[in-house]
Amino acid sequence: MNDANTDPYALVLYLFKMKFGVDDSLIYLSDVKAFMYEFASYFQGDDLNRFIKDIELGLRLEGDRVQVSQIAALIKHASEGFPK
Repeated sequence: MNDANTDPYALVLYLFKMKFGVDDSLIYLSDVKAFMYEFASYFQGDDLNRFIKDIELGLRLEGDRVQVSQIAALIKHASEGFPK
C-alpha cells in the first residue's frame, strides 16, 4: 500500500484492522493511545497529545471504547489541509 497516495480514511481503517483485527469496530481507548504512541515520531510538538485529547472528549463510546471509523474520519479531516 502506497500511503502517500491513499485516502487517509482508508489508510487508518487498514492500519487499525491490521493491528486489532477485522471485526473490531470498537476498541479500547487505552489500545488506541498505545497504538498512536507507536507513531509519535510522525507528530510535531504536542500534536499527538492534543489528538488523543480530541479522541477522549469527542469520540468515546460505550465506556472506554471508541469507534475506529470515527478515528479514521478525524484523521482524514485533520489531514485535508496538508499539501500532497
